[in-house]
Amino acid sequence: MESLLERLQVLVPGASRRTLKQMLEHGRIQVNGKEVRRGSEPLPEKAKVIILPKAATIAEPPVPILLEDDHLIVAVKPAGMLSVSTREAARESLWSSLRKMLRVRGKGEKIHLVHRLDEAASGILVFAKSEMAKKTLKALFEKHGVDRRYAALVEGRMVAQKGTFKSRLVEMDEPRHRVRSVADRDPVSVQAKARLATTNYTVLSYAKGLTAVEVRTESGRKHQIRVHFAEAGHPVAGDTLYGAARGPRLFLHAWVLGFAHPVTRAPLRFVAKPGREFSERFRDVFERVRD
Repeated sequence: MESLLERLQVLVPGASRRTLKQMLEHGRIQVNGKEVRRGSEPLPEKAKVIILPKAATIAEPPVPILLEDDHLIVAVKPAGMLSVSTREAARESLWSSLRKMLRVRGKGEKIHLVHRLDEAASGILVFAKSEMAKKTLKALFEKHGVDRRYAALVEGRMVAQKGTFKSRLVEMDEPRHRVRSVADRDPVSVQAKARLATTNYTVLSYAKGLTAVEVRTESGRKHQIRVHFAEAGHPVAGDTLYGAARGPRLFLHAWVLGFAHPVTRAPLRFVAKPGREFSERFRDVFERVRD
């Protein structure tokens, strides 16, 4: 079986091996609709190889960038985009988009995932450009040394103006990708997998059967906010996975992120307002919340 590089030599006979390898490194080669960067990749005879033009690999940021320096990138992920690609979903993610941007610039920089947001959620994410920055930031997140705040619209009218949800969460085998709080009656084997999660909320406003809340987490468990509000009878609007009515999107947005710079130790604080789909009234509410 021929390799991808051998096929490219046939498709672009006038190009040198170095040029072809650069085309691979710059993300210009797709095989059956997927980006491939290794020239040694075995290639089935009927595989469809596409060479993207240089114009398709511009070095512009794929999303709003709040900060970029030699050590980190702080960006705003749109709803519907993965934080990082998985084996099950080998498609474009914020991580791969930013990595491609850096590669096209010719800087040769790497980018490391520090934390995640659910695919359906939007908001601020920070990525590290070095192992040292990655290690420092991960330690901050694990020790709760990060100010993380979320804007959310939840179904119904929440009575308590402030509150805290605390439970141990476990990911379920069936249905897949769902999370729930464990109960005393759960088997020991299930209890052992559970991890403590704490979610604090403040009610900001009410409108049209929804409550606007600001949420602060003391942990970063999968689906933590979604599970806690759903189990309280107020699922996040648009979250059909946890019982909410279908909507245009999941109304959960990571809108504030504060932490100490991993190298300079300077205090950093970023704010990204929720999008228009949160409605103008609720956007005004979050505009006033700063402290």
